[in-house]
Amino acid sequence: MRRKERRKMLILFVALILAMVAFGIGLKIFENHMPEPVISEDDFLTDEQSEELVALGSLKLNGNIYSYYHDFETYLIMGPDKTGADSKVYQGSMSDFLMLVIVDKTDNNYSFLPINRDTMSEVRLIQDDGTGAATAELQLCTAHWYGGNAGQSCANTVESISKLFGGLKIDGYYAIPMDEIPKLNHSVGGVTVTLLEDFQDIDRQMKRGETLALSDEQAYHYIHDRYGVGDEKNTSRMKRQQQYMEAFFTKAKEKAKSDKALVICSLVLLVQCLIYY
Repeated sequence: MRRKERRKMLILFVALILAMVAFGIGLKIFENHMPEPVISEDDFLTDEQSEELVALGSLKLNGNIYSYYHDFETYLIMGPDKTGADSKVYQGSMSDFLMLVIVDKTDNNYSFLPINRDTMSEVRLIQDDGTGAATAELQLCTAHWYGGNAGQSCANTVESISKLFGGLKIDGYYAIPMDEIPKLNHSVGGVTVTLLEDFQDIDRQMKRGETLALSDEQAYHYIHDRYGVGDEKNTSRMKRQQQYMEAFFTKAKEKAKSDKALVICSLVLLVQCLIYY
């Protein structure tokens, strides 16, 4: 494998691992599968402690003002369906995967927030040259459709998500095209899952309930496809994505044990390739 291709594969490999962890944790919280938190009196601030706190900023959501007291950074990971980079004239695409990574610099930890692509939000209808002030209330995934190049599409998505969260500052973003799924599946030697839906119209081996070591092409259809599959709902596809991600992460951890240099190099490359603006 050429050096350039290996570099790209390393970046994609670690980026999806991060996305998988975030998506799995977020969906479990959403489904109330997480245990109830244990709260003690020590978790509450005294009046004197509250008075000493100084807000670093605030966000306005649904008419309410929320102050925050920790120094943090946020990064957006997107999974656009197609980049349009191979065509002579750029055409944006829907972003089927959206997730915020929140890095808390005060407490030295991090958390994740997966966002449903069908969330209604204010989207700017920018032109091919990146201009345009008109907006419309649309599905969040459509923000990536507008723009004259990949950077403008990503920036438009960042803007919509920032507005959705009351002006939240997003410090950087990273886009992982959905058509890179076969390469990622190949990077761990394939992933085994018990199929939650029937895909026999595409591949006769992909029968609901079958436990199958997915080929690279099968992995793409299992994660990407929605129309003509089950009830065709995005929430059903999210369950398949979560299932695949958990299995992928398990396989990736096994691979990392035998190739620690791969993980270290991947992390360095990912940091270098985060797009700041």
